[in-house]
Amino acid sequence: MKILRWTLFAVIAVAVLAFAIANRGPVTVNLDPLPWAVEAPLYLVVLAGVLGGLVAAALGGALTAARLRRRARRAERQMARLTAAVPARDAAPAAPTAPAEAPVPAPDPRTPPALDGR
Repeated sequence: MKILRWTLFAVIAVAVLAFAIANRGPVTVNLDPLPWAVEAPLYLVVLAGVLGGLVAAALGGALTAARLRRRARRAERQMARLTAAVPARDAAPAAPTAPAEAPVPAPDPRTPPALDGR
């Protein structure tokens, strides 16, 4: 697994390096509502955008994970509270119950009605 990880890292590093070499030309980035302009190589602008996207995704993932951990802690506390409220149910054996009477079977619709005058 380590070999696969290092191989993948090397392939990505070579691709980024090739991209940087091929896109060395300067570009001007205007921060439109502000009066500032930045001149930098194209590869730095693109890689800064990619890095910014990665940071934003990581921040969103961390916030989601924190919310889910908070929900899990609340659920664990609630489960512990409910489990503590019902200790007798697990400790005592169930009381025997009287057997239920057998249900009266429903009449078969194919049999003729009784002829006893009812």
